[in-house]
Amino acid sequence: YGVFHVTPPRVRGGLASDGGPANRSPRDRPYPTLRRRFGLDPDRRPVATPGTPLRWEVSHAAGIWEAAMDTREMVINLIIYVILPLWGLSGLLDWFCHRATKIEETTGLRESLLHSLMGLQIGLPIVLCIVFEVNVMVLMICLASLIAHEVVAHMDVHIAAPEREISIWEVHAHNYLATIPFYSFALIAVLKWEEFISLLTFNWAGGFGFELRPVPIGGAGYLPAYLAFMSVVCVFPYIEELYRCLRGRRSVA
Repeated sequence: YGVFHVTPPRVRGGLASDGGPANRSPRDRPYPTLRRRFGLDPDRRPVATPGTPLRWEVSHAAGIWEAAMDTREMVINLIIYVILPLWGLSGLLDWFCHRATKIEETTGLRESLLHSLMGLQIGLPIVLCIVFEVNVMVLMICLASLIAHEVVAHMDVHIAAPEREISIWEVHAHNYLATIPFYSFALIAVLKWEEFISLLTFNWAGGFGFELRPVPIGGAGYLPAYLAFMSVVCVFPYIEELYRCLRGRRSVA
């Protein structure tokens, strides 16, 4: 009923299976399971006034749309407050593993430069999605960066494996560093489904260009806070790693 088809409750001895009178109108039944599924109050009965049969349908559809928007906000908060910080912490764990295995004495500058490149490959799409509206162009940049990141990650392990120990902790860090960008892109594609389908079907008209958001994702203070956090857990440590590898290369020379 309304925007969904629901089988009416079964009648048993003058009572419906949900405990109400069997002769009441289907539009007056609460359908608690359906309403709970969409985050609506299961105890609130829809109101249907004689002569206005669409009033309940409109109000119910509005309630479902409200619940969907709440879910959208939850997914965005999951990305910016859980997934993105977790990516930075995984990078910090990876840095500790490089330091423990003395990267400056083994693969050195070659591998360290790849680490910095991979950080830029994921950092750029993150900033774009926070500052600009996600359209076909932004999705295309995100997808290209994701593919390039996987290629460079393969090169990184190919260079490192023969020359230094890759501990179990580093393997775990690599698991997160490889999968978090993919799942982040997948969630963004779901949130921006029409733009994602336009990207796949080459319907790119009007989807190119950068359009600033009126307010960045997470509010005006989120991006500076996130950049500060990433500077502490990734940027400064990997600059230190580059310096250490460069100094080790000069000492060998």
